[in-house]
Amino acid sequence: MPEEEDVGGEAGQRRTKKLGDPVRPKDEEVKEHELTHLPFRNWCRHCVRGRGKEMPHEKSNKHGEMLEFHMDFMFPGEEKDPGNTLTVLTAKERHTGMAMATVVPNKSTRRFVTERVVALLAEVGGLHGDIIIKSDQEEAIKSIVNAVTRMKFEKGSGRVVPEGSPVKSSGSNGVVERAIQSVQGQMKVMRSALEERWGCSIRVHHPLMAW
Repeated sequence: MPEEEDVGGEAGQRRTKKLGDPVRPKDEEVKEHELTHLPFRNWCRHCVRGRGKEMPHEKSNKHGEMLEFHMDFMFPGEEKDPGNTLTVLTAKERHTGMAMATVVPNKSTRRFVTERVVALLAEVGGLHGDIIIKSDQEEAIKSIVNAVTRMKFEKGSGRVVPEGSPVKSSGSNGVVERAIQSVQGQMKVMRSALEERWGCSIRVHHPLMAW
């Protein structure tokens, strides 16, 4: 059932929110969409296959709240080869919903990983002013938080308030877990589309997966 929005009034009228029409658009729009498969389109079978559970939802940021960045690792891999995985750092700002993901060679404090996170901070206005960074307490992720903190001090201003959740407690940080699900879904979308276009299998460590 479509969601309904209460618009008030003495008669208690409600305005129905219509779901998108999955009619296929013009060829030009299809070709443009197939370059990135972003944003999600319900007429694209690859989007539906990889991210079919996602629906847009409204977000808000109360006046005066600190920006809140959530970070964690994800390990996409092969279904038939569980030990063959990539290491991907995912970060998301809670209020804006802005997120990033980057493949890393290992759980290290490589400078380019730190720069990617700091770029996200700058994009959403977190380079100057106080922010919160939430992560688990694994040493690998803590070292990245420390590196991000140092680089923020070098390039910007304000405090970084670290908040830790129990190690391997994914349920305690739902913000980044949802971001990870979204990234994994987008990877499936692109992988499916490219494999169909090229008629070949793309393994998890193929350079395109990092792209």
